[in-house]
Amino acid sequence: MPYDSDIIVVGCGNVLFKDDGFGPIVINLLQKYTDDKNDYYDPAVTSYVEDEFDKDILAQIEKKFEGITLPDSVQFVDGGTAAPTNFFPLYAEYDWKKLIVIDVVEFNAEPGTVDVFDPNVMQKGKYDNPHGMTVENPLQEISQKCEVVIVGCKPAEIPTPDVDLGLTEPVEKAIPEAIDDVSVSTLLQYNMWIAQEIDLANEPDEELYIALQEEYEVLEMYVADKNG
Repeated sequence: MPYDSDIIVVGCGNVLFKDDGFGPIVINLLQKYTDDKNDYYDPAVTSYVEDEFDKDILAQIEKKFEGITLPDSVQFVDGGTAAPTNFFPLYAEYDWKKLIVIDVVEFNAEPGTVDVFDPNVMQKGKYDNPHGMTVENPLQEISQKCEVVIVGCKPAEIPTPDVDLGLTEPVEKAIPEAIDDVSVSTLLQYNMWIAQEIDLANEPDEELYIALQEEYEVLEMYVADKNG
């Protein structure tokens, strides 16, 4: 499968090890509810969410996608546990403009806390894959070619090597916020590109420019509120 989209969103982890499934679960929900044409969601994963998640959390997730249309230039990928060695190196073959990684990250916060990280300013050892692979280095290398951000959630429990399917309660509650962060990150980037193209056009579309600017301001307010 070609991974030649402008924005690549990859979920890392394994649903068989509790909170390590955070990344793949978010990705599969994005694939299903945005009707991603580039890849197919895993019905076993989405069925788990629809059958086992708290109904209030599920309602929040479904509401996140109301009125949201992500551009075709966004591609969602379930990278599994081997993304650092099998997927990330593919950046050399493509002209990605932005890479968004969804994964569990160990940082000084309560379990279920979601934040957005720059791999170049993360403390050493803060983002090591639970399966023993260093993740920071390949992402730092990729960031020399395109923008890289990590949407990370503090896990409560990863029982490897013992198999235990199902997110802990705080990480399950974090799924809607993670979806927000991915949507905002992709839409902000896309709107910036479109605005730049309008600026460079000989006959710019003023109405489109104003609409994009208004949406951009709303998205920036979300980011400011989250970081405030």
